[in-house]
Amino acid sequence: MKFSLAILIVFIAVSQIRGSNAAFHTDKFGEEKIGGYVVRNNVWGDGAGSQNITVTDQGHWCIHCSHLKQGGIKSYPHTGYMINKPLSAIHGLTSTYGAKVDNKQGLLAYSLTYDIWLQKHKYEIMIWVQYCGPIGPIGGRTNDNVQIAGYKWNVHKGTNGVNQVFSFLNVGQSEKGSIDLKAILDWICQQNWFNEKEATLLDEVQFGFEITNSPANTNFCLNDFSCTVK
Repeated sequence: MKFSLAILIVFIAVSQIRGSNAAFHTDKFGEEKIGGYVVRNNVWGDGAGSQNITVTDQGHWCIHCSHLKQGGIKSYPHTGYMINKPLSAIHGLTSTYGAKVDNKQGLLAYSLTYDIWLQKHKYEIMIWVQYCGPIGPIGGRTNDNVQIAGYKWNVHKGTNGVNQVFSFLNVGQSEKGSIDLKAILDWICQQNWFNEKEATLLDEVQFGFEITNSPANTNFCLNDFSCTVK
């Protein structure tokens, strides 16, 4: 009963902020489809605690979570945008983003990140625009302070045992901005990291919070996300 009341209070509070049309999900894999986007709660890691999500649209949602066990990724709540085109057919790919973590007391470990999938999940590109706490990317560092799309990145390359992972860590860190994702894809092509080169299929662009640890009752809110393909 106490748990249900807590969920109701969170739902009412966020609905008052965002409006009465907000959707609410407590299921670990609950999702909300909005036009060409889908918002996913996506609690998948071992040792995960409670997490619920309140969704207004693809660029406005909040999660309320308590992931107290240290170490290991617990969840990746995000907005996804399906593209399903080869790189040769994409002449522009830009995105805006904005987010806020309302509650930062205690141990907090997360990255605010794009997760871009290519070639039916053969390749994974992670773009950490902001990050906090004892976390790190997969693989070794290949490049320092690379200037791409108006940002400086430290680049890592490795594998998680299933797919190749290329990680770009924003040196300056920012919780809001706009980014030319096509410029990053072009840079990877220039490194010959895609075996299929320009024929590589771009599956989906995702953006959200990859959460490792959070104090009890932490709020993570997305307040902007869009993706434009030309």
